[in-house]
Amino acid sequence: MNNSKPLILVLDMAGTPRKWIDFEKAAYYHCKDLIRWTAGQNEVTVHGGVSRVTGERSELALNSIIALGGVRPSKRAIPLITNSALFRRDGHQCAYCGDHFSKAKLTRDHYVARANGGKDIWGNVVTACKPCNNRKGHRCESEYSDDMYFKPYVPSLSEHLLLTNKNVLDDQYDFLTKSLSKDSRFETIYSRPTMEQGNADYRAIEY
Repeated sequence: MNNSKPLILVLDMAGTPRKWIDFEKAAYYHCKDLIRWTAGQNEVTVHGGVSRVTGERSELALNSIIALGGVRPSKRAIPLITNSALFRRDGHQCAYCGDHFSKAKLTRDHYVARANGGKDIWGNVVTACKPCNNRKGHRCESEYSDDMYFKPYVPSLSEHLLLTNKNVLDDQYDFLTKSLSKDSRFETIYSRPTMEQGNADYRAIEY
């Protein structure tokens, strides 16, 4: 997910982060009185149409983190794997040579090779450039483990949300990084965003 406009973080009623939505969807939930409470420090003003009666333009202030009524606590403990999220988790760095590459030059590599019984799960996959992946082949992990730049780990649901949105606001970052796993490398790879409401990222959008 790569949006030029910041997104709204949705929580369930237990306060667990669940998903990202755009401002238009958040405005809909607001109008339907489905927002139960908010937890963000930022508000973005969404501008609507101009009233024929008063000549004034409507405005709606939306909080950057909202809890929705009717959203049940998630039963999923482990997020789904995608290459985009995997490469973001590892900072687009090859686990074997340590160099950084564009997405097109990276692959999903299995720490324990599939041919040796390894599974396609977060705890068994790392980012690897294509030459390193080819050189590694089906070798046992004991042959290369000590030389790896990092090992695989399972990201929390909160980290997965951070990995799938490249335009996270500062308060959303602070909220989500409270629930990172102990093995997470996210805060060593990515800096905390600094955004003010006067920033160009806080643009008024039509709805």
